[in-house]
Amino acid sequence: MGYCIQGPCFNDGLCVESGSHYHCLCLQNFHGPQCEHIGLSLCNDVPCKNGGMCTDLEDGTYVCVCPFQYDGKHCENIISSLLAEAQLKLCTKNRCLNGATCYSRGEVFRCICPPKFKGFYCEMEIRICDSLPCENFGTCIENGTSYSCLCSPRFNGTYCENKIYSCATGECQHGGTCYDTFDSYNCSCPSNYTGPNCEISKCLYIVPFQIPVF
Repeated sequence: MGYCIQGPCFNDGLCVESGSHYHCLCLQNFHGPQCEHIGLSLCNDVPCKNGGMCTDLEDGTYVCVCPFQYDGKHCENIISSLLAEAQLKLCTKNRCLNGATCYSRGEVFRCICPPKFKGFYCEMEIRICDSLPCENFGTCIENGTSYSCLCSPRFNGTYCENKIYSCATGECQHGGTCYDTFDSYNCSCPSNYTGPNCEISKCLYIVPFQIPVF
């Protein structure tokens, strides 16, 4: 599907595609679905017991997804077969979408979404432009699994990260002083010139005076 083409993993994480999804292999001291969190993953200490699966959440915390015969924050409690069956039915009835993992506790369930999906049921796809990759008020334009940035005036670059400095090209004439603005420039002209680029000379016309003859 080309999910890894645009580099969805932050902080130099390695993107690995797996069927219709992808996951990020993070460098040391980074964690999260897209390696967006600084610091060691809370799952590194293997806090989940009895075969529970530890998952980092977007808010920097973690959750243990327990086998249906266990419960508790760390899957430390054995539950009755009746309660286990009820929790299994809860996740079966409220199906999580797009390969998400259903996590239930009591009468409450939660969908743990894979990367690229969000929402209560993981029903919404995270679009490439949702992360606002274009800088300096550039417009993100999606094209399938890739995107491009349409830059505002005076900016260029893949992400519109480069400012075009008009003053570097000597726009102001006749000794005018150039000042770059956010999206343009201004010229401060000498007293005898005017115009946007100090290109117009202020001419002084001498009108001859004749003494009338009577």
